[in-house]
Amino acid sequence: MHMLLRIVIRGKSEEEALTRTRIICEKLLEKGKLDFYTLFDEDKPLAGKNRWGNLPPAVPYKTRLGKKLIKDGLKATWKEFHRGYKELKRILKQYTARELFEGKVLTQKNLARQVIYKIANKTVEEDFYMLDYYLDQIKRDIPFGWIIGEDGYPLRCQRELEFLMEVYKLSKGEKWWVVPVDIHY
Repeated sequence: MHMLLRIVIRGKSEEEALTRTRIICEKLLEKGKLDFYTLFDEDKPLAGKNRWGNLPPAVPYKTRLGKKLIKDGLKATWKEFHRGYKELKRILKQYTARELFEGKVLTQKNLARQVIYKIANKTVEEDFYMLDYYLDQIKRDIPFGWIIGEDGYPLRCQRELEFLMEVYKLSKGEKWWVVPVDIHY
């Protein structure tokens, strides 16, 4: 599945922001979190600009487009999290705490089938990714939200973005960049 990710990163130039973004994406590849990625300075037939439109390779955060990319990413992160949360909550309401705790009624595979069927309309054989995606969004175990900080972790809300910018102080000549990345996972 493709996703337009926004990586918030420090850099003295667009080139430095892109280089640092590639490092983050390579680490996500090594961890098996992505199948591949494309930055918007590359020309690939079915990815990047050719999939999402003509976005610039990197945008200063303080610009109108930079703030719009972040706003859209935060909105998409909330929407997807909330959709998964509601579905998991609905499924969990079907069972008592005792049934879930003792595993008498529900095996992990049965829960996986229900969640995948209801959320993704897929069979277990087709795809376990959606179950992992929604559960990991809740426990924040993998870097999937629509915005990733320069530390490689997801930013779920404006408060986390502000915290990132406070913790990672800018050096002389640096500024914050938003780098759009087309990922496949």
